[in-house]
Amino acid sequence: MNLHIENAKETFFNDKEHYLQFKAAWAKAVNDPDVQITATHHLVYNLIRGYDATRGFTPITNVNKLSNGAYINHGLYFARSNLARYIGDAKRGNKLSEWSKQWFDRFLAPLDGALTTEMLAKLDLAPRIEPLESNFSYGRKVAAKLIELKKDQLHLKLTFEDIEEILEEVKNESRAAA
Repeated sequence: MNLHIENAKETFFNDKEHYLQFKAAWAKAVNDPDVQITATHHLVYNLIRGYDATRGFTPITNVNKLSNGAYINHGLYFARSNLARYIGDAKRGNKLSEWSKQWFDRFLAPLDGALTTEMLAKLDLAPRIEPLESNFSYGRKVAAKLIELKKDQLHLKLTFEDIEEILEEVKNESRAAA
C-alpha cells in the first residue's frame, strides 16, 4: 500500500522557511493541550510531508467491533472523507456559506496560518481510500480472518500493509472459487 504524494515538499511549500514554519506550527499545535488536532489534521500532515497516508493510523482489530460491522480502516477512511470536504471548501473559496466558512476556518486554526487554503486545494492529489466494511463484500471475509487471527494472538498488532495482504488473499480465494 503506497499512499503518499510524490514530491510533496516541492508541491506544497514555497521555500524552506515555509516548510520550517509548517513544522514549527505542527509541533506547537500537537503539544498544546488546548488545541484540538483531529485525524484529518494528521492525514494532512502525512500527505504534505510526503509520508504514507497510513502513518499513525491502525486498522480496527477489536472482535466486537468487527463482528458488529465496523469499518476496518475507520479512522483513515473517515479522515480522508473529511479531507475531501475541506479540499472542496478550499477550491470554492469565498463562495462558502457562513456555516461552512466557520467549519473550514476552525479546521485551519490550529496551525496558525501555516496550513493555507492553497495547500488544501492542492491536496486533491491525495490518494483515494476505499471503505473496508466488516459486514460487506470482501471486508466481511477480511474481518472473519482477523477474528480468527485474534483468537490465536490476543494482542495482535496489524498495519494497513497486513490488511492489504489479507484483502489480496481474500480476493484471490474468491477468484479461484469462481
